[in-house]
Amino acid sequence: MIFFVHGPDALLVRSHVKDILGRVDPGGENTTRVDGRSTSPQAIAGMVATPSFFGMARVVVVDDLLSMTSKNAESDDDEIESTGGRKSNAGVVEMLGQVVEPNSLILVEPSLASVPAAVKKAGVGIDVRSGVPPRGSDLVKWVQKRAETAGSSIDNQAARVLLDAMAPGMWQQASRNPAYDVPPDLDAIQQELEKLATFAYPDPISAKHIGIMTSSGTADQLFPFLAALFEAKNVEAVRLLSDAIDNGEDHFRTIAQIYGQAELVAPLEAGRGIDPESIGKDLGISNPRRMAMIARSLRGSGVSRRIPAITGVDRAQKTGELRSTDDVLFALLEVIAHR
Repeated sequence: MIFFVHGPDALLVRSHVKDILGRVDPGGENTTRVDGRSTSPQAIAGMVATPSFFGMARVVVVDDLLSMTSKNAESDDDEIESTGGRKSNAGVVEMLGQVVEPNSLILVEPSLASVPAAVKKAGVGIDVRSGVPPRGSDLVKWVQKRAETAGSSIDNQAARVLLDAMAPGMWQQASRNPAYDVPPDLDAIQQELEKLATFAYPDPISAKHIGIMTSSGTADQLFPFLAALFEAKNVEAVRLLSDAIDNGEDHFRTIAQIYGQAELVAPLEAGRGIDPESIGKDLGISNPRRMAMIARSLRGSGVSRRIPAITGVDRAQKTGELRSTDDVLFALLEVIAHR
């Protein structure tokens, strides 16, 4: 039997491999794990072409045989380039054809987002396990199950607050432009849930706990920038953005924060005369007091009139018209700061 486990999420890849090994070799006595980057397909074929001693099944787990490629995983090219030289697709296909029953070959490729074309065309039965993380409501359910595993619980709203903090703008759905897509990191989310479960015990994990435990470093850097941007203090906004990026701020997170603040502009400007914090509570945001700070930066600015232009930048990013995060940031600076 041949299994192909691919990424991009490392936690899901490990989980799939563990499940497969539990099925084909529960005790682990007949499992061998090799580094595909330094092992040739011919050597691997020699391991899976003959049964183990006493006719017992042999299980060979190969890590990163194909991932060190300079070509797209879907390529039909005749060769796959690796750090150990050039591995021909013909050699890989030949190796797949030499797996004999009851042996099992498990190819583990966490850095590949799909199955290479050569593997698909090998003409042998392959059980493919995908490490693509869930998004949207499925990811919220995953967070809730993981919280239970950690000995706690988390409601729907708090789970969304956590995901907004850890994967802003990326957890609800994948970008239509793969070059801009950054899947949520399930490993990091799980680790955060375990910390939160310990911190909140014996109570359920709440948005308040998340606000206390989640690092405020990003917000500390970005809030002054956002305030300057929406107040049309262009020189100051550019300086603060440059400082944030120099200090390690992620482009994707910055863009998501700009979009998030822009989404709050319309209800604030439509609700003039209403206490901003009350508007924040009605909207269900994690920190309603933030609305007062945003409201101060919007006095007379009429930013809501530029919402169509801002959504136009978002559309251009997702369709690939804007091809880099720098392009997206410059476009947002232009449409928001222009008065």
